[in-house]
Amino acid sequence: MVGCMLAAGRTCGRWLSRCVLLTALGGCGHVPVASMIELAKIDFATTDFAELRAAATLPPPLAPRRDQTRLKLMVAFKDGEREERVFVLREVTDPAERAQVARLGAGTTAFRLDPADAAKLAEARTEIKQRKAEGRRGSVTLSVEPGACRTAPLPAGPLPVSTYLRTAETGGYVALTRDADLIALIGADKIAEIPLCDGA
Repeated sequence: MVGCMLAAGRTCGRWLSRCVLLTALGGCGHVPVASMIELAKIDFATTDFAELRAAATLPPPLAPRRDQTRLKLMVAFKDGEREERVFVLREVTDPAERAQVARLGAGTTAFRLDPADAAKLAEARTEIKQRKAEGRRGSVTLSVEPGACRTAPLPAGPLPVSTYLRTAETGGYVALTRDADLIALIGADKIAEIPLCDGA
């Protein structure tokens, strides 16, 4: 598992604030200024989770681990109680979508929620709205936790990664990081924990 917390959009200071907090696939570099304008359009209260996509460009020999990328919903109440729900993100297989993702660069993979999980996430949002109406206060964090493996020993030197987000509001993929050095971002100890891919 690689990745660290990255704020994308405005700070989640209250229920359903106009923001998304995401873990960048591959690390947490600074979000490009132009991207912040697009990311500010995302509204957790109304966004269509069926349209949510997360993508990453990984350098060889890194590759995404099948069914190991997760979408996590964390709800933190003012009284200290916390709730967490985790959903599996699947690799995008639609040819038209894959063609769009390919334009982001070689080695880019995109992920989406299964329709059933998108519906469950929408149900969770409805529950959060109900709790807000009942007077319970807190914050919402939506994060992506990627799973990566390696097909060969890692080379010496930087491991540049780029990460992206697409929602109904943004329309296209918005860069969260560009060519960020994974080693500098998460540390050599975490890099050493990346397992070999099945069959490698």
